[in-house]
Amino acid sequence: IHHYDQLEGFLSAVSVFLVFRAGVTTMFGNQVMVADSLDKLDDRPIVCRADIPLKGIMQLRAERSKRTAATNIDEKQLAEPKIKVVDMIVKAIGRALIKHEVLNTRHVYMPFLGVSGLYRNRSIDVSMTKVRQTSCCFESAVKIKNADSLTVKEISNFRRSDVSNNAKKPTFSFMSFIRWPLNVLDTFDRHIMGSLINGTKFGSCMILTNLPKDKCEAEYYFLPASSIGVSIIATVGSVRFVEDNGTKSPVLSLSIAFDSLYSASDCQNFTKLVQHLLEHPQQLEK
Repeated sequence: IHHYDQLEGFLSAVSVFLVFRAGVTTMFGNQVMVADSLDKLDDRPIVCRADIPLKGIMQLRAERSKRTAATNIDEKQLAEPKIKVVDMIVKAIGRALIKHEVLNTRHVYMPFLGVSGLYRNRSIDVSMTKVRQTSCCFESAVKIKNADSLTVKEISNFRRSDVSNNAKKPTFSFMSFIRWPLNVLDTFDRHIMGSLINGTKFGSCMILTNLPKDKCEAEYYFLPASSIGVSIIATVGSVRFVEDNGTKSPVLSLSIAFDSLYSASDCQNFTKLVQHLLEHPQQLEK
């Protein structure tokens, strides 16, 4: 009888665990299975690189300047900061994630529940931050929510306003300390009442700018970024000039690192689409 009681207690504990695990995984949302990621033994990130000719972006800026000059607007509007290349990169990545939705996911790893996989995000959010000296300050990142549905101008306006707000925020507060456990629920990608975050903290992708010349590749920053739930890291390198029909044209280096669970073909096609959109920025206006 004693053995039967032990067995019954064990089966009850297993049942409770399975029910709890099922409830938790349901809150994660839909799991995404990537076919060729199942047999991967290498856990290093997949890295894609692209050289972006800036000719199209420069032409678009020139056309905007002409349209602005031809309209009757006040001096305050004329003095507004120009849209930066990083704003267009945010839009291009947001647009590309619509087509490659399998990449709009987060890597959930909870070994105590036997959970490890990719789960779909409920929106397309893109964060950006500057690299300071040799490290990244992720906490000061600007998160652009629903980047796929915003215009480039709206992204630019939000980035400038959010940077100003971050500069005024204290680096530490008592409320942020006592509420930090709620941020753990970030994994569920849901709005949590009282939480400092809303959904995935840094969104679908993190863009890094202001990189040191000797550390401009995305894989250099992927490990610290993946530890906070970021599955895609894009680094914006420096601009260099290349010969083009006898003239020197500016080219921007872009490096994108992806979680090793993704398909290499998906990562390559995603990078090609981002490159195409930046080479033809008029398509970002549509």
